[in-house]
Amino acid sequence: MSSGDKLFGRLLNRHPPPPEIPSALSMTGVGLQMHLDAEGRVIHLAGPLRHGLAQQHPAAQAPLLQDFLMPHSSLAITGSPADWQGQSLDLDFYSLSGQPLHLRGWVQPMADAWLLQLLDIGDLLQERRQARSREQCQLLATRIGDQLRLCSLSRLPEVLVEQLQHLAQRFQIPCLAVALLDEQEDGWQIHQHYAALDAPRLWQNGQRLGTGLDSLNGSAPQYLTHGEHPRLHSIFGSTEGFAVPYHDAQGVVAWLLCGFYPAQQRAPDVAERDWLQLAAALAGPLLERLREHQHHLQLERLESLQTLLGSGWWEMFSDSAEVQLAWSLASTLNLTATRMSLHDWLEHIHPADREALSSRLQDLQAEGTPLLLCVRLHHPETPTWYRLQGQAMGVGKDRRLVGFMLDISDIKNQQQDAAAAHARLNNLIAHSPAVIYVQRYVEGALLPTFFSDSLLQLLGWTLADCTVGALAERVHPEDRERYFERTRQLLREGSVRARYRLRDSRGDYHWLLDEARLVRDDLGLPVEAFGLWLDVTDATLAAEEQLAQSAKMATLGEMATGLAHEITQRLNVMRMAIVSVLKRLNNGEMQVDYLTDTLNRIDTQVQRAARVVDHMRVFGRRSEVEQHPFNPFDAIEGTLSLLAEGLRGTGVELRVGESRFEVKVRGHVDQLEQVLINLMVNARDALMSKRGADHDFKPWISVHAERDEHSVRLWVEDNGGGIDPRLLERIFEPFFTTKPVGAGTGLGLSVSHDIVEKMNGTLRASNSGEGARFCIELPIVVDDQIIRLA
Repeated sequence: MSSGDKLFGRLLNRHPPPPEIPSALSMTGVGLQMHLDAEGRVIHLAGPLRHGLAQQHPAAQAPLLQDFLMPHSSLAITGSPADWQGQSLDLDFYSLSGQPLHLRGWVQPMADAWLLQLLDIGDLLQERRQARSREQCQLLATRIGDQLRLCSLSRLPEVLVEQLQHLAQRFQIPCLAVALLDEQEDGWQIHQHYAALDAPRLWQNGQRLGTGLDSLNGSAPQYLTHGEHPRLHSIFGSTEGFAVPYHDAQGVVAWLLCGFYPAQQRAPDVAERDWLQLAAALAGPLLERLREHQHHLQLERLESLQTLLGSGWWEMFSDSAEVQLAWSLASTLNLTATRMSLHDWLEHIHPADREALSSRLQDLQAEGTPLLLCVRLHHPETPTWYRLQGQAMGVGKDRRLVGFMLDISDIKNQQQDAAAAHARLNNLIAHSPAVIYVQRYVEGALLPTFFSDSLLQLLGWTLADCTVGALAERVHPEDRERYFERTRQLLREGSVRARYRLRDSRGDYHWLLDEARLVRDDLGLPVEAFGLWLDVTDATLAAEEQLAQSAKMATLGEMATGLAHEITQRLNVMRMAIVSVLKRLNNGEMQVDYLTDTLNRIDTQVQRAARVVDHMRVFGRRSEVEQHPFNPFDAIEGTLSLLAEGLRGTGVELRVGESRFEVKVRGHVDQLEQVLINLMVNARDALMSKRGADHDFKPWISVHAERDEHSVRLWVEDNGGGIDPRLLERIFEPFFTTKPVGAGTGLGLSVSHDIVEKMNGTLRASNSGEGARFCIELPIVVDDQIIRLA
């Protein structure tokens, strides 16, 4: 076809048939071959790359080459293929993947067309970009590391923020932060962060992140998508993230966190090793500076501590027999040099401790035996005490002998003062009549933990004998409830004062005055109780004796009227006899026999009155200290001698058992008389009160005795109506009385009960059919030994 025909065909919009493509071109298997006409239209595509093009030529009309190219490449192609001949063409094509297809080629004539031969140079360009990116990352990492290493420590946080900002702007990262281990190294926290102005705030400085980052692989950067790592949701939220680890000899010690950042899309040319290099450039110098700062602070603290405590380290060199001291220690010891020979150092030690220290140092050097010794420095004034410790470190040529010295002069002085005070206190406690004790509070109970030495002297016990259960068992049965109440009151009110009886190792009971206080902690909870036991047995017995004597004298007072009547009767009989004798003498009718009989009657009355007076005098005396065996019938007869006439004078019938048997009990006969008198006087008062309401009433009092193999029982009964059953359990309580005010002290039965108890007997009260009934039961003494009651 001629050139004119071609022009005419274009004017008529006719397209000539495509030229025949050689088969060799159609079958090539490399790159992309494009067959172009003279105007640059694509007539035919060949080669494997043609399948990756985004646009294929339509059947109706051949497309232009520019239709396959990206805009920047379209601008580079101007004119016709003839103009491109001899040039190297770098063209970017649209691809089906959406990424540019980078091709390089040349144009060559071929029959009536042109052949554009293209080869894929994408890998070559990518390597070039990555190389350029790697070079930039290295320069950036070097710059970051230099900035962090060379800045002052005070500007380190500010410079770190600047570098984070520079890094974020360079790679278009919205949020960027450095996370380090917290102080306890059991979790992560944000050390410093940067956020773009238009980016949401993901983190803040000092924010604790927990341990979620530990679940990531610490050997490579981690691309985080939403929902892939649930434990990191609190760190990155619901967006994509990117985390780059930094690890050293201690493991993973830092993370570079990138928020709202799909790294593979935003920075496809930055390789993982480049990210690791950038993270190391940030975290490495930062951690180095921080650790250096912490080390410097620790040295300052150690130096300050050594100065304040008057202490310091020391090291002994085995090869040169020299000792080096810390500067603070040498300054405290007023030494001009920090290194000296072992001999010179020992010269500063007190002679009393020098040999011991030298021996211990030899053991440390030879066998590695740890050194711990308290020594005194040799000062002309007061010696200074030091605690000296040392140990061997390393083996072979690396073996070192190191330790420290600590000024313990204050502690030693306090120990000496405390030891002296403790010795004085122990001496005081040992010679104190009281038992000092300490009880520890444990779950509502007070457990004995200390007793003074006087416990053994007083009760014959040791601390091991005084467990809680054993102590309660040794309390007198009648005082046990009082003892338990003492503990409850102490825990409730914080202090207590109580009296109770405690059995010693020989089985004898002691009256103890117990005073205790409770110590509480700052929360108000009980810690321990301390108190003392004071033996008040003698005082208590003396008081009881005085009480019994007072009750006895009160009984004499109550009997005074009857005794006066008894003596008056004797005097009246004697007066009548004397009047009769005088009258007969006046009449001259005196006979010797009559006079003798009258004088005998007068002598009998005098003797009776003298016996009453003598018995009253004996009864009113204080009882002897020691108990003696006696026949209880002697007490009955003594009681009747004082009360019989008075009772008969008041119209009370006295019924006395006539059976008398020989039996012995141990005690005081006058005290048993006192008990019988109290019982009979109380019976008389009850009878008189009843007769005042019933004039036909005939009162009586019965006194009789009985015995069995082990005991003797004395019964005192009356027909006065008895005692109210509700009061039977209380009538032996001190100061309890049913008499009108002023008619009784309430001590008679209480004292009587104590008297009988001291005689190892019992005093019981009950009601019979007609009145009250009291029983005194006493153990019988055989060969001066008491037969215990069953």
